Amino acid sequence: STLGVILSRPAWLWGCEMGANEHGVVGGNEAVSTLLSSELDTDVAAGGLLGMDLLRLALERGHTAREAMEVCIDLLETYGQGGRCSEDPNDNWTYENGFLFAD
Repeated sequence: STLGVILSRPAWLWGCEMGANEHGVVGGNEAVSTLLSSELDTDVAAGGLLGMDLLRLALERGHTAREAMEVCIDLLETYGQGGRCSEDPNDNWTYENGFLFAD
């Protein structure tokens, strides 16, 4: 089941930059620029989840900080990370994310 969440998110996307769920789990993400970020696919149709999508899904599914982390890891291993990190469809800027969960 989907847990209730309060999220802070940009208007142009579904995920979030930070949030909390009904069990008191809080989470946030931060852009991490690495040499490997150039390997991420900016084509949304090609698959991969934005870091902000990963965070929202982890908060909606994790009853504890550890569960949220495990959800995030499972999704990364299954779907990978990718997609445009900008509202502008002509901007192919992308990055990896670091996550923090606490309860």
